[in-house]
Amino acid sequence: MLVARPEEIVQAARSSGIQVTLFSGLEPVRTVIEIADRLDRSLAEVANTVLLTVHKEPVLVLVPGDRQVDGIAIAQRYRTEALKVSLSTRRQAEELTGYQTALIPPFGLDQSIDILLDEHFLEHDTIVLPSGSPHALIEANPEELATLPNATVGEWSRPHPD
Repeated sequence: MLVARPEEIVQAARSSGIQVTLFSGLEPVRTVIEIADRLDRSLAEVANTVLLTVHKEPVLVLVPGDRQVDGIAIAQRYRTEALKVSLSTRRQAEELTGYQTALIPPFGLDQSIDILLDEHFLEHDTIVLPSGSPHALIEANPEELATLPNATVGEWSRPHPD
């Protein structure tokens, strides 16, 4: 599978009508906490991208870094049982998208994958997303992201337990 470079991801976003900014040449970032610290953002402005499998189909869920994926809400969206929603393995993520888990961008994927965009992002002017590389990040307007043809906005997250 051909994996796009961050610059190609930016072009894919722009061809979808999404204006993005690329932050490149970064020291490797692997967690939402590292991203928030590096770019001086709140965790609520950093997208945690999680690849799930629902009815054997991939679903990319984007939730704020200060929240966790709500499997029950996602199961309800697909009218299935929560047990039918599973976290994709590292191998599945790479086979389906070409990217490592947590680095999957919502643009430039080879196949049409449902994107669930958490509604809490709409409280912010911009959010930070993975670019497919640990050395680059993308900033985008969440309202523009919501216009992607395969995107559905909803409450796909819940607060982390204390």
